[in-house]
Parts: sequence; structure tokens; C-alpha cells
Amino acid sequence: MSSFDYIAEAGAIRDALVGDDLSDWRTRIRGAIDTGSTGSEILMAVRWNLVELLKAEPKLPADVTGRIKDYILAANKLLS
Repeated sequence: MSSFDYIAEAGAIRDALVGDDLSDWRTRIRGAIDTGSTGSEILMAVRWNLVELLKAEPKLPADVTGRIKDYILAANKLLS
């Protein structure tokens, strides 16, 4: 069984958000990771920001959108 590294994947998604118009989203994801007190808090904050990102930026590259959706699904499963 493989494990999913939520922090590493959130960082990889953040790094995949290229362009000045996405800098605020990179900052939000970094902030969610850096300011969370517990793993659950970090996971919930990153998930929330990624959900909001998909709503705000529907034209992200397909590979980035796929990674974000995979992250959200994995987070939902873990948190349920």
C-alpha cells in the first residue's frame, strides 16, 4: 500500500502554479502549510484553498487540475 505525502504534494501543486496571476494562490497554500498547528488543520486549510482555486481559476492546465482534484479526493477520504 502506498502512502500519500500530503505536504509534499501540496508543495508540488503550489510549485506548478506558475505566473504572476497565481502568486496569491501560491502564498495561500504556503501559508496553510506553515501556519497549521496540526496535520488535520493543515490538510483542511490546503484542501479549502485548492477547492477555492478550482472555482476561481477554471482554466488551469489539465495536469494541475488533475493533481488538485486527486489531492482533494484523498483529503476528503482521510478526513471523513
